[in-house]
Amino acid sequence: MHSTARPPMHDQFIITRVPRPMPEGFVTTQHFGWRCGVSPSLPVTEVRRGETAVGWILGWVILEDGRFAHETGSFEISEPAPGDPDGVEQTLYALAGRWACFLVVDGSLRVYVDPSASLGVVFSEEESVIASTTSIVNWGRDDSFGEGRYSRRVLKKNQFFPSGATSDPAISRVLPNHRLDTSTWAVDRHWPAAPLARFTKQSEVAAATTEIATSTSAVMAALTSHTTTILPLTSGRDSRIIMSAVRDRLANCEFVTFEYHDFRKADTAYARAVVGRYGLRHRLLTIPTPDDDDRRTYLEAIGYDANEGKARDFYLAAGELPSDRGWVTGYVGEVGRGYFWRETDSDAIPATDDLLERMRLDHTPENTQAVEQWLETAVHVDVPQMLDLLYQEQRQGAWASTQLYGAAPFVFSIIPLNTRRNIENMLRLPIAYVKSGQMPRDIARVGWPDLAELPYDRQPGWQGRLEYAAFILRRDGGRLFRRITRTKSR
Repeated sequence: MHSTARPPMHDQFIITRVPRPMPEGFVTTQHFGWRCGVSPSLPVTEVRRGETAVGWILGWVILEDGRFAHETGSFEISEPAPGDPDGVEQTLYALAGRWACFLVVDGSLRVYVDPSASLGVVFSEEESVIASTTSIVNWGRDDSFGEGRYSRRVLKKNQFFPSGATSDPAISRVLPNHRLDTSTWAVDRHWPAAPLARFTKQSEVAAATTEIATSTSAVMAALTSHTTTILPLTSGRDSRIIMSAVRDRLANCEFVTFEYHDFRKADTAYARAVVGRYGLRHRLLTIPTPDDDDRRTYLEAIGYDANEGKARDFYLAAGELPSDRGWVTGYVGEVGRGYFWRETDSDAIPATDDLLERMRLDHTPENTQAVEQWLETAVHVDVPQMLDLLYQEQRQGAWASTQLYGAAPFVFSIIPLNTRRNIENMLRLPIAYVKSGQMPRDIARVGWPDLAELPYDRQPGWQGRLEYAAFILRRDGGRLFRRITRTKSR
């Protein structure tokens, strides 16, 4: 069996009115009549409004001066205002990090998650409990319960439970842009309050990409000032944006590349070329094959709310790295790249079956109903923006963010692009600009122009061009052949 030094349920938590079973080593504190049990690795910060304590934050909030909020002892939110009844929109959502905020209102809790829900929050109305994962809600059940969950796992690669559903029918998830109110145990959308108008001027686009670059550089400066930080080195786009943000802080960075043997093997060749060019500290991580114990451990950590596929890289391979490092991942950028867009899209909202197909989810009655309910509250200016919001809230909030609970135990695991302003800027980009694919290059060019010009999804140079052409032929050759055959048969 493989093993890593994972503390039990790293960075996880449970909040309840009455004592409940929780993992050994969790630290319990009392807040306004609520019991909060947390992993020792998870920071807790008091929230204040003036001289009055009004709640608490779990996780890492990065302040404008680069410190974490928990290092200052408390976090200040503003007075309630129209459109911001809890005073968090202009304070908490102006900052980066990985967090969940719990505000006390008349004895009940209002729960806000960061823009990607990267510190996942689930809840059970029936049991009056809030937690990090379904596994924590069900903690203390006998071994047969866990074995049953493992034997009944249904999600295939890249699948998740949409629209707030989870692997346990009695437990729901708080999606990005939504909040939970325990006075009714209802979840509602708090952002965006109105459709976001698209930019119409090139100067607005330039300002937006510059702001994303500047924001990411500030986040990485803060993280690397706390501890040596591990960054992904791939031939993809988000990792390029993050790398471009640390050009002047390479001494505080280490880079890793997972040695995949599928279409992602371009990452390995690209990494070797870039490491040689810039003299980076770099490790190539072999991808082990997980056994049943590894899969169980990973799925238990993420609450069975995704497939066990990332047990190979996030858990086992990354577990070979020093745990006194910070860890960053390259999610969120797809919001500005039209990930769910299709050439056949029109002004009409795609059928629910089509949306399920784009999310790679099974066409079950439960999934259909969940997506239809989500559509009822999705505020958007056009269909492409709705699709990007779908990506942010569903694919990012319910799939990608869930995986962070399964990652090897680091000092922190944070998504540098995860800020409200970054996501808003991406949602407002002109449709033609998104289709051009220029956004990642424009952002990277701000901090590291030379890096921005390197190719994506292949290594630099002629060999990379040949390998990429062969990949495209393998990927699309069959489809092209079938199209030609159909044309000739007419």
